[in-house]
Amino acid sequence: MKAELRALAAGPFIEKWRDRVGTEPFQIPARTFLANHYGAREDGRTSSTTAIQQAIDEAAAAGGGVVEFLPGTYVTGSLFLRTNVRLHLAEAVTLLGSENDEEWPWLFTRAAGIEMQWRAAMINVRQQENVEISGNGRVNARGKRWWDRFWNALPEAEKRGLRWAIDYDIARPHLIQIYESRNVIVSGITLQNSPFWTFDIVYSKNITVDGITVRNNLDGLGPSTDGINIDSSAFVVVQNCDVDCNDDCYSFKSGMNADGHRINLPAQYSIFRNSVARAGHGGITLGSDMSGGIRHVEASRIQCLGTDAGIRFKSARIRGGEVERVRFHDVSMENVDVAFQWVLNWFPQFSYPEIPEGITGIPDHWRVMTAKIPADQAIPHFHDIEIDGVRAIGTRVAFEVEAAPEKPLENIHLKNLEIRAQTSGGIRHARNWTAENVALVPADHQPVSLQDSSNVSLNEPVGHGRMERQPETSEQNR
Repeated sequence: MKAELRALAAGPFIEKWRDRVGTEPFQIPARTFLANHYGAREDGRTSSTTAIQQAIDEAAAAGGGVVEFLPGTYVTGSLFLRTNVRLHLAEAVTLLGSENDEEWPWLFTRAAGIEMQWRAAMINVRQQENVEISGNGRVNARGKRWWDRFWNALPEAEKRGLRWAIDYDIARPHLIQIYESRNVIVSGITLQNSPFWTFDIVYSKNITVDGITVRNNLDGLGPSTDGINIDSSAFVVVQNCDVDCNDDCYSFKSGMNADGHRINLPAQYSIFRNSVARAGHGGITLGSDMSGGIRHVEASRIQCLGTDAGIRFKSARIRGGEVERVRFHDVSMENVDVAFQWVLNWFPQFSYPEIPEGITGIPDHWRVMTAKIPADQAIPHFHDIEIDGVRAIGTRVAFEVEAAPEKPLENIHLKNLEIRAQTSGGIRHARNWTAENVALVPADHQPVSLQDSSNVSLNEPVGHGRMERQPETSEQNR
């Protein structure tokens, strides 16, 4: 699959690519394999991992089929779906995450942008095709015990200068991961309390995610419980979803730092649409791990309700990568903190890993994480981005934008925006921005602050004076 994706990235631009997102036609045989016949117990206490996996494996061995359950709650660890198998969870069925670590095996994967050994997800689709997960049932991974491990280890990690390593050291599982697979449909189900990122689509092609619900915000305790991530994959469509989490709701990613640069596979030709982002750090986010690039992607008809940032880009000066030909349109925001946020020096404690002096017994993944991209390729570049049709009300800041002076944010096109905010905010290190029919209505009547920027056109605040350029400081001139 990596070879296919690499050829796609190296090939010419695909016209009408939006017509190709999602799965290609396939059909799962109608044969039913009832997990209860293999020993699965619906009592919410007894482990059913082995029994459910046996039903999946026998369905695959028979040439395909549907794995179903009697109504009830089933405790399970990591499950591995197979080609031509559908896992169907009816409305009265819940899968409950096992609290036995041995039922979450270690395997090689990409997690949080790094290829390394990591705990398997609760539901895995690895190097398979023509797979479905369907129904109106629930998958509750019971992530709190994993979250507690993170929170308990965090103070000592921060004290030792190892905040960047703690997620990778604990290796909390995903809830669903699709890895090096094609033609996968996930529809209808509700995903709850993921230990780590909820739904991760990695090195995969022709994936449809339709009508799922994510709930990971139990009192804000679930760290890094992203909603749905499209990671170095192509022809993915995520639609009709509803995400409430404790990190980014919908995001495009492509690998972290030198390891992502080595793999060099962009997220491309993919769409988020017709969906809701609730609590979360970002409604629609690009990054922060985007070292393989992001291009030809789109988000449309997204509602951001109470999200920290509506449209969010984040990276760091060592990530590298090109983000280009990105389009957002028909996005509504209500009570978000920041409407448009570019943070290209994001979370320094995490983004700039360095092994402190005097530490011995260094894990292999630390060496991978601290490897460097060549200096002349290390600064990420965001350019050729279109934002069309955004209405935001109840917003604190309209623009919170800063790039690297060496690679300013270029060719950003704003059209048909209405932003009602407490303040306009600022833009720093930008070049060649256009604005058409942009209504910015700040409560403090102040224009956008522009610093170290050129040829940036934005409409004036409605009813108020011209946009003012702030004087450059000596730090900026350095």
